[in-house]
Amino acid sequence: MNLNIPKSGKELYAQLSNAFFGQTVIDMRLCVVLTLALYFGTILIGNYTPYNLFWYSLGIPIAPTLFTDLRDVLVAMECTRRGFDILAADPCIPTAAMSPNYPRLWMALAPLGLGGRDTEWLGITLSVLFFLCVLWMAGKLNFGGAVVYSLAVASPSVMLAIERNNVDVVLFILVCAALGLLVYFPQRTGRAISYSIVFLTALLKLFPIFASAVLLRERKKIALGGLIAMAAAFTAYAVSIFGDLQRIDARVLRSQGLAFGRTIIPEILTNSDLFRRLFGFVLQPSQATGLSIIGMGGILMLAYLLAARTQREFAKGEPANFPLDAFRIGAAIYMGAFAMGNHIDYRLIFTLFTLPLLVRWTKYDSRWRTGSILGLVGLISTLYLSRWSLTEDAIIVAPKYFIPDEIINWGLLGYFTYVLLVTLPEWSKQIIFPRNAKRIS
Repeated sequence: MNLNIPKSGKELYAQLSNAFFGQTVIDMRLCVVLTLALYFGTILIGNYTPYNLFWYSLGIPIAPTLFTDLRDVLVAMECTRRGFDILAADPCIPTAAMSPNYPRLWMALAPLGLGGRDTEWLGITLSVLFFLCVLWMAGKLNFGGAVVYSLAVASPSVMLAIERNNVDVVLFILVCAALGLLVYFPQRTGRAISYSIVFLTALLKLFPIFASAVLLRERKKIALGGLIAMAAAFTAYAVSIFGDLQRIDARVLRSQGLAFGRTIIPEILTNSDLFRRLFGFVLQPSQATGLSIIGMGGILMLAYLLAARTQREFAKGEPANFPLDAFRIGAAIYMGAFAMGNHIDYRLIFTLFTLPLLVRWTKYDSRWRTGSILGLVGLISTLYLSRWSLTEDAIIVAPKYFIPDEIINWGLLGYFTYVLLVTLPEWSKQIIFPRNAKRIS
């Protein structure tokens, strides 16, 4: 019997990696489906326990009713049909917590007659479509990929989005549809419709404008023209609804726990009792904000310098394909949302768009395997660490979870920036890395 015993740690790592991430005969997406079946089967069992208590045991800080965020949108549609202004002080909205925090463009669906009574069936439909999108994006999986996707879909951050059925779920499905058009209808018309859908998501919730990074798949003139046109139209739209945006911003609920973004640490430095006890003072909001901007700038600069030194090793770059398109969307949305400020963790569902590329890089003995594994570990970790930071002042109540979560969030910012830079098409590398372009030429 010939036993292939590894003679070094490097050989052991290679054998384990091939066993875990190598090709399999069976499509292991079946494991992801079974994971979802087990998860929701457990929830059915939980019907015999108090609703709040059971969801909290799964790491989900639920609202009083299922699909509450979707219900709020549907109730707002009812109010719109009755002639009320949903962004004003409105007696039609039952509670302040239900006050809309999204552009009124959503109310264009009001004539369809949807209302609060449609919450359950519509919420289930959207949830099923969401998971179908994830399974479609995953493609055929090996064992390692199945583990990654199973952990991701069952994570507290993803299930929070499903339990609330936030409008982010709708946006995720729309972006997935846009990617589908690029795959199945790659001609000019299909691509134009795809980019139009991406722009529609930006009009519906603003932050998906960063998904326009998918235009980098095009030739230089088309990509730059599309990005400039989309930016100009989006700016004009934002200016036209500036008053609504101010009302929306005032209604957005923000917390330190169960959230990510550049402003989390400034909020701690200005409000946390722990910081005051340790140092005897707290920073002014402007000082803390300045420090966070400097910190973010430092991480982006570090990623840029590292990419400038290593991008020549990837001179050919990644060819335009679905995994790369999806990664650019997911990474750009994460980076843009992070820079904008404080976001509830259900917005991390958009990082699922980065999984197809990262999982693909683990399948082969490629130059990306180690880095992609580290990225996947960080991403899955932050999807779960929010489970233990459900309180408003998480830095005091759960510092051993909150602090690593913040470190990972900032690390993902640098990681996504680096991967985006080194996988840019050649025409954009010549713009962003001009000195390196001169050396190559």
